[in-house]
Amino acid sequence: MANNAKHPQISLLLTRPQRGSDAFWKALPADAQVKLQLLIAPLIRIEPISVNLPNIRDVIFTSANGPLCGPQGTGQIAYCVGGQTTQSAQDAGWDARHIGNTANDLVERLVQSPPIGPLTHLCGTHTRGNVAARLTAAGIKTTEITIYDQALQPLSDSANAILGRENPIILPLFSPRTARQFAQQYKGGATLHIIALSEAVFIEVAGLNAASLHVCADPSRKVMLDAVQNVTASIPLG
Repeated sequence: MANNAKHPQISLLLTRPQRGSDAFWKALPADAQVKLQLLIAPLIRIEPISVNLPNIRDVIFTSANGPLCGPQGTGQIAYCVGGQTTQSAQDAGWDARHIGNTANDLVERLVQSPPIGPLTHLCGTHTRGNVAARLTAAGIKTTEITIYDQALQPLSDSANAILGRENPIILPLFSPRTARQFAQQYKGGATLHIIALSEAVFIEVAGLNAASLHVCADPSRKVMLDAVQNVTASIPLG
């Protein structure tokens, strides 16, 4: 957690798992960090699942949690969604290839340029896009294996405390499930500036009384980082 007192009236509330929130904060430029008081309050906890994996060759990762919870690669190809997932897979020994920023992007591009041999989607309990089923239906045999769970968590006492104040809070939301969890637990009253990674995320929080609500033009971390900086700059400082 980082806490900078220069402009303490603006808070940045990150609800991703700790590792992902830490990485997002570190990716923000220093001139943005200095304006924000950071609070990390994960709404999802990643729990690896012990599973006996068969001999697998090339894989699909649609989240950075896949390489973190999965086996070490030995140079096999990993088709990845998003830059962070690609980097995580590369760090884990895979020949990581960035194939779009959404599951739909990945499916469409693999169908257009089919890989050689079967694929294995190493994923969490909760996934979007029916990747394995759609690829298999398109003639690319793909098996789905669950290697971690995403357990929901309540808003922390610290998060509820800042959400009860009048100071502005910037809230980036990265997944529909996390956004839904927030909307169900939020009691209202804060000056919220919500940034939704996608339209699917936006739908889950559209009914909240927010000071501003933004949707990223492209569901990528870079666009989300830019959005956080733009929203921070738009908030008048007292």
